[in-house]
Amino acid sequence: MRRRAAMASLGGLAVAAAAAFVWLPAMVVRGATSDGTTLVRDAADGVTDYWAGAARAALPPSLASVVDEWRRYHAVKALTAAVAAVALLALARLLRRGAGRRRLAGIPAVAAAGSGAFAVLLVMANVQGTVSPLASLVSLLPVGRGSFATTSAQIERALAVPGSSGRPPALGVLVADFARYHAAVAVMAGLLCAGLLALAARSWRRGAGRARYRTAAGWVVACALMGLVVAANVSTALAPAPALQAFFAGGS
Repeated sequence: MRRRAAMASLGGLAVAAAAAFVWLPAMVVRGATSDGTTLVRDAADGVTDYWAGAARAALPPSLASVVDEWRRYHAVKALTAAVAAVALLALARLLRRGAGRRRLAGIPAVAAAGSGAFAVLLVMANVQGTVSPLASLVSLLPVGRGSFATTSAQIERALAVPGSSGRPPALGVLVADFARYHAAVAVMAGLLCAGLLALAARSWRRGAGRARYRTAAGWVVACALMGLVVAANVSTALAPAPALQAFFAGGS
């Protein structure tokens, strides 16, 4: 009875957290109340204002307010996704213990674990947006289109200039935040990879027979995939300007 009550509580918590992930940001962040058009337009206008005063490093009020709003949006998303991930993974563990050797009884545990893993990825994506909301906003901009086309072309040309000594401060801020954006993913993916290796070691110690090899190998393969994510993001974080230039050049 206690196990069933615990599973019901965890399932309810996961559902509530998922609902909060979808609906709560719209209640606390103005830009999330519509389809995002207003937010993107405000961000494009803010970046245009910032670039027009490129000699300054501080964000203008028009952009700073949107960036702060976007940070809150991702913070709420990250928190609710984290609650859902913990609830789903704990539920998967309970379901797995209760499944025993019954055929097909482990399917709910696998479904809960898969959903929990997806929630972990959502946590990572939204922590990334919380740490570097400016770079996250830049990824939404209508590069090469509409009134923002001129600004995006100017930024792309400035990024094409080799070296950083002659770049305006505004461009330096954009590049630095873009580097932080990818460094955040590299750090989180690295921590996740370490956790997967710990699970592999645990499976190897406690397992028996072929299941021991299969389970440990599965965790190692998952870690290897995370390693590719780490490598790609470390590379971009160390040399952010070419990747950012490629983004702005993509719309021209």
